[in-house]
Amino acid sequence: MIVRTLVLSLLVLSACTKKEDKASLPDTPVVTAASAQAEAPATAAPSEMTGEPAAAPTAAAPAAATPAPGQAMTVETRLSGEVSSQRKASLAFRVTGFIQEIKSKPGDPCKKGQVLATLDDRDYRLAQDVARSKRDVARVALVNAKSEFDREEELRRQNVSTEAMYDKLKAAFDKARLDLQLAELELKKSEQAMADTKLLAPYDCVIAKQMKFVGENLQSGNAVFEVYDTTDAELSFAVPERLAGKIKVGDTLKVTIASTGFTGSVPIIRLVPVVEGSSRTFRVIAQAPSDPRIVPGLYAEAILN
Repeated sequence: MIVRTLVLSLLVLSACTKKEDKASLPDTPVVTAASAQAEAPATAAPSEMTGEPAAAPTAAAPAAATPAPGQAMTVETRLSGEVSSQRKASLAFRVTGFIQEIKSKPGDPCKKGQVLATLDDRDYRLAQDVARSKRDVARVALVNAKSEFDREEELRRQNVSTEAMYDKLKAAFDKARLDLQLAELELKKSEQAMADTKLLAPYDCVIAKQMKFVGENLQSGNAVFEVYDTTDAELSFAVPERLAGKIKVGDTLKVTIASTGFTGSVPIIRLVPVVEGSSRTFRVIAQAPSDPRIVPGLYAEAILN
């Protein structure tokens, strides 16, 4: 009896356990990948009735726009440069001496031949006087030598002179002529040295810089002034070497000189066909506009179309 009761209890407990396991399963069926593919709507495939293809998927991003065939693309190249002068020089005395007077200052406009500075010329004046006196002495010596030679020629025609005397007086006369020529050259040299004690403007110019002052002792060639010509200014630009062969004389540049407010187009007048090793650029020279405010040294920009 006891054994029967125990068996029945185990059967009841087992039935309850199976019922609880069944109740814990999910109410909705599990959909596998195969079933999802089978249940996909028929619109994904071409319609069997109309034969029209399915709609194309939407693109993630629009395609890049391309220029229309034959459409020109303008590329601007910006150049940097400066206003320069075709004539620029450092002026120096050709003789030595102390600066006696400075007649012009930086910024002064000067005319060709104008005296810019002078040296103390006392030594040169004395040298000129000595050379002039030597020239006068040589002239007198030549006159005397010529007179003696002329008398000797007359005596020789009369056969009352010797050959040795004739040759001696002729040599003295020739030497007197050469002495006079040498004296005249020395006088000319002293006069040139006297003139070189004045420093003159070589052309119409403006003084840009002064390097020496009154009282300084100069050697020949020491620069005193730096001058430039304002009548022939031009524009110089550095151009990348990749444009070599693509730019030519006659092309135009749109130039801006900010310090003067100038903006306009100017023609290219020269090319310098040498590429600088450090910057890999070559120089392009353009005509500068006619404006007294545009002077050498000003910064300039240009656009090359």
